[in-house]
Amino acid sequence: MVEEKVKKRKIRKADWQKVESFLKKELQARKDSNFRKAAERIWTEVDRQIAMEALKKLAPSGKEINTWKSAFELGELSKASEIITADVMRLIFPQNRTWFEAHCKPPQSFDPQTGQPSQIIDEKMQHKADGLMRSLLAQQHIDFGLRARVELSVKEALHHGSFVASCEWQSQNKVYDGVGLETLSAPVWVPHSMWNCYPDMSPSVIPGANIFYPGTMMIISYMPRHKVLALKGEGYMNLEDSKIPKRKNNNKDVETEDVEILTYYGDLVIPREDGDIYLPNSKCKTANGTIIYYEANEYPWPEVIYNGYERQDVRNPYFTSPIVKNSPIQKLATILANQFIDAVDLHTTPPIVYDGNDPYMVANGGLNLWPGAQTASKGSNKFQEVKVGEPGMALQGLQLALQKLEEGTAVNAIRSGGNESDRKTATEVSKTAQGAEVRTVDFVAKLEPGGLRPFLYMQHEMNLKHMEKYSFYCSEKELPDFISVEKDELPKVVHFEIVGSRGLLGEEQRTQRMTAVTAFASGNPLFAPLLNAKDILIDMYEDAGVKGAEKYIKAPQQGQNIPPEVQAQLQQAGQMVQQLQAELQKEKSGQAAKAADVEQKGKLKAAELQQKQQQFMAEFQAEQQRAMQEQDAAARQAMVDAAFQRWQAHLQAATQVEVARINAEARPESA
Repeated sequence: MVEEKVKKRKIRKADWQKVESFLKKELQARKDSNFRKAAERIWTEVDRQIAMEALKKLAPSGKEINTWKSAFELGELSKASEIITADVMRLIFPQNRTWFEAHCKPPQSFDPQTGQPSQIIDEKMQHKADGLMRSLLAQQHIDFGLRARVELSVKEALHHGSFVASCEWQSQNKVYDGVGLETLSAPVWVPHSMWNCYPDMSPSVIPGANIFYPGTMMIISYMPRHKVLALKGEGYMNLEDSKIPKRKNNNKDVETEDVEILTYYGDLVIPREDGDIYLPNSKCKTANGTIIYYEANEYPWPEVIYNGYERQDVRNPYFTSPIVKNSPIQKLATILANQFIDAVDLHTTPPIVYDGNDPYMVANGGLNLWPGAQTASKGSNKFQEVKVGEPGMALQGLQLALQKLEEGTAVNAIRSGGNESDRKTATEVSKTAQGAEVRTVDFVAKLEPGGLRPFLYMQHEMNLKHMEKYSFYCSEKELPDFISVEKDELPKVVHFEIVGSRGLLGEEQRTQRMTAVTAFASGNPLFAPLLNAKDILIDMYEDAGVKGAEKYIKAPQQGQNIPPEVQAQLQQAGQMVQQLQAELQKEKSGQAAKAADVEQKGKLKAAELQQKQQQFMAEFQAEQQRAMQEQDAAARQAMVDAAFQRWQAHLQAATQVEVARINAEARPESA
């Protein structure tokens, strides 16, 4: 088969203009999507509620007006965002242990005798290699603030249902020894606002179904013009002041003169008369609509992380969240709260109708309404209060709305850290907290494999390509505290596992159960010798939040640090074991002697039986010779037959007797 030669073609200036046109049309199509417009209407309202901006008072014409009525926004959704975010971050990043594990593939070793690949793995070296990799990545997370960056993405998911983050190689300066500067470079989690992100609209793209996001993504960012013109490196083009148009951009209702940077991740197709050019897995950027960067992605996946709280429709690429769902209830509660305040104000200072013909009242503008006020009158001295609505009705509606908000967000008094009068027992409090934690744990279960795990793989791959040398603190036992690693020393294949998400109640129960099992095992003489006391104590110290717990524990000596009662139980158990072993050995010796005696008796009986058989045969042969001497052949034959039958019966009877005797003697020993 002859392979078809691939035709090499150069991408022309007109081709780049086609790419610009495609990106503009694709971005506008995603902006005009019905799903996008519906999402933005919801985001606008949720952002206002989270920021606690009061609703505007509008006239029937739509013009904003000033009025005496109260105008404020309740902070229920803002409080729910704070508490849920804190719970999510606590579940993902526990304080007393690591939140992820790294499992390095060990280098292939060979048996020195056979030369074949060895299947034996040094577990101690494996543990150290895994700990080194975990410590390196954890140090980069600390240096570049992974926790704060992930927290912004969590809030984005709560406020807008979805979140977008990218993994980018960044550098920063670090001060050491008070005067020195060190440049650090590492992969960084970069959070983005959903207002500036446009995911793939195809229903076939399911975020979280793969390790990496399988669709295309468009991300808008803003950069000062002088920084855009200073960009350089492979893949950049058109970085000239005359080629990038000047315009004012709208960054979420705020005009800016910064240049709008559109970054596109995904496949590109350039239509050509001589055949379309297909550019898979591309990374492309435009500045105010002008293409300034293109390069085939150096990684086999886009450096984009896209996930969310809950996706309700496979056709809709956007997610939703409890805060988004309860936004209408928040608005209702806010309206009722304002009406309640207005009704109370009217009840405490009710409107008054007075006689307009009374000159004193007209001159004073009506009755004086303050404590101890006196109003003179020369007229009819008549006035009456205007009846207003009942504040209690608004209060009842407000209480119902707040109850629905609590049910919808699962943020109650206990979860907020306060007390709840109708929960009196510890069991009830525990059950309430567990029920409130269920949905948060479910969100974390999506965030970890769909966000944090892909980031760890991206981080490791970027380190393999770009990292030169990195110094980090190693918390692994039996290793130095400070280690420097170069790129060539990194393992090529690493499997990452997320182990952070365990609820507060689950952590407490795990610690209590471990303590109970350890206490039971250490107090039982059969299980106590099997425990590794040093490792158990180190784990308990680390669960308590102690770092470097091994320095508090001395190496135990023989018989040291064992309570006297446990020593007595162990000694008693040892004596019982020795006694049982002696009895077992004695029983085995007795059985062997009996078996030898039976075997010897059997041999003697067999020899005796063989001797009797030989004697019977000799007598039979003598009788046969005598019979042969008889004159009459018939008589001789009869005598022979009779002698043969007689001796045969005698031999059979003797054999049965001896066999029965041997069986009778051997039966008790066998039993």
